[in-house]
Amino acid sequence: MTYAGYKMFSTEYLEFIVQNNAYILFEKGAPYNANLKRDVIRIMRDGKFLGVSVPGGYSNNAIELPREVFDDFLAASLIKQEGSEDEQSRMIFRATEDGKIRGHNRKTAFLEMADYVHTHWDSYALAGVQIPGPGEKEAKRIKIQTLALDLKDLATVPLSESLHYSKFEAVLTKLQAEGFFPPEYQVTAVTEAIKQKPLAA
Repeated sequence: MTYAGYKMFSTEYLEFIVQNNAYILFEKGAPYNANLKRDVIRIMRDGKFLGVSVPGGYSNNAIELPREVFDDFLAASLIKQEGSEDEQSRMIFRATEDGKIRGHNRKTAFLEMADYVHTHWDSYALAGVQIPGPGEKEAKRIKIQTLALDLKDLATVPLSESLHYSKFEAVLTKLQAEGFFPPEYQVTAVTEAIKQKPLAA
């Protein structure tokens, strides 16, 4: 789709969805919905249509995802339906793990992992069968959530600068030493994003 002479490609749509933690709203047109002449597929976040600013200062308040791009994403398992179709013939689609791996940049990949670690800190594996006492559990929480902050710090490195994998590996190793293992797709997303070429300053 073209906005004021700027053409968005399928990769850019996926990146836009993933990096903005957005989702796709698919609204069926006639005969399912008399108010729409055709199916309408738009990108949303927090219940609101998501717009974009493109080179030249042009701004669009509601991005419509081309049907062919939607179909390609679905066929490639980059998105999947969440829940069931509602009474107004609307469906929500979100990025799959593969979609996130391909759509994240380094900043957003680090931020997603940091949020997961901070929120799920108590999902660490127990050594043996001994359940830690309240004091030990609190100490574990502090260690793991501190490492989540370290991940957030890595997210602040400008995308115009390179970041060596060893910086991430050091934090990941400490997490694993605490028995905490982030989802494999998040590790892959960060790893692949680190390989991306720095953006022009």
